Amino acid sequence: MPMIRIALKSNHRDMAWHDQIQRTFEALAIETGIDGMERILLPMAIVEAINNIIKHAYQLANGQPILLEAQHSHQTLCIELRDQGLPMPLPLPDGKMTDAAAESGRGWRIIRAVFPDVDYERINNENLLRLKRPLGEKIKHSNPDQTSTTPPQTTNH
Repeated sequence: MPMIRIALKSNHRDMAWHDQIQRTFEALAIETGIDGMERILLPMAIVEAINNIIKHAYQLANGQPILLEAQHSHQTLCIELRDQGLPMPLPLPDGKMTDAAAESGRGWRIIRAVFPDVDYERINNENLLRLKRPLGEKIKHSNPDQTSTTPPQTTNH
């Protein structure tokens, strides 16, 4: 399984890492056959997940570690994001838009549109967010308000 490993430091003012994520995951989308809108949304979903870490887990504190690891086989793409910030509240957002989520929660809608399988664990004071998607097939959504084809899988250790 080919692997990508990117170590970042949180910084809510310097978004230079966006370009690195964009380039890396656009190339990976091409390599793995992800096309159309999903090719555009793949790096956006990862940026949104990292933004959530910076904003919520680290509460905008700069210089905190974020580790991204990506692996893929012929069937599956798996992204793992690790941080040492505050734990995520459970259950994880399902990505459906509500009136209350009009100003927030849009990132989860993008994440769930690209990654139908989302798993979160808290292990030894570290957050681990796993984002998985099948390769070689389009992600099917039953309606515009449902961005995930599988229910959220969450565990808290």
